[in-house]
Parts: sequence; structure tokens; C-alpha cells
Amino acid sequence: MSLSFSESKTFKLNAFQLIDKIKILAEQCFQLSRIGTVVLDQQMEENEILSTYGSFVCIVQKIIEYRQRLSKFNEIIECCLSLIRDYEYVFNTFQDLNSQQRKISSKVSVNKQIFAQCKNDISDLIKFFNSYETIYPTLCKIYQTIEKKK
Repeated sequence: MSLSFSESKTFKLNAFQLIDKIKILAEQCFQLSRIGTVVLDQQMEENEILSTYGSFVCIVQKIIEYRQRLSKFNEIIECCLSLIRDYEYVFNTFQDLNSQQRKISSKVSVNKQIFAQCKNDISDLIKFFNSYETIYPTLCKIYQTIEKKK
């Protein structure tokens, strides 16, 4: 089943917009991570001013905990970027297959069911990336997997 020119153009536009949104989200997450690091560094400077040893130790422990959380957060962001790269690869592969399918269709009869399934799979991928309810549990699972490895 071949996409019409209009459908293909709409599909490409939607896919590239989705990729751009995901890249923007990843960049914002990295910026948030940097801001968090600056805040933690400021807290460390304030901690040096504290006069009592007990409160100093408590705050240092919190800083260590925050740094560990930031580290885990950065690992999740890396996983998200990996998903984005995988999605781009799948999308580009689909576009190549779609182009090849059009060439083959003009010469011989093609099993259009294969390409329809590919289109459905890409559609499912787009739905996956568009669904916050799906991504959030996935990120939680990624985070838990990272935790288990440590």
C-alpha cells in the first residue's frame, strides 16, 4: 500500500516535527541538569560558610545525594537520545523502503501487505512517541533498569 504524495508529505512533516520536539525536550533536560549543577555548586559554597560541623556534614550528604540523582537523570536523558536516534533510523529506513516500493510497483506487482505493515509499525512508533502516558512508564523502567545495574 503506497502513500500518496500528500500523505507522505504530511507523514514526513509530522515525523520531523516530532523529532524536533523530542530534541528540544532533551536539550531542555540537559539545560535543567546544568542549572541543577550550578545550584548544587552554590550550595557547596554556602556550606563552606557554615560554622557547625554537624550541619556541614548533613548538607554535604545532601549534595552527594543530589549529584547522584543528577547522574541518574543524565543517564535517562542519554537513553532518550538513543531512542531518538533509533527512531530517526527507523523513519529514514521507512522512507527508503517507501521510495523503493514506488519504483518496484511500477515494474512488477509487489506484496503491498509488507509495506502496509511497515507503515502501521511506523504509525505505532509515532503514537508511542506522542503518548506521554507511554513514555513516562518507559522512562521509569529505564531508570529502574539503571538502578538494578548499579
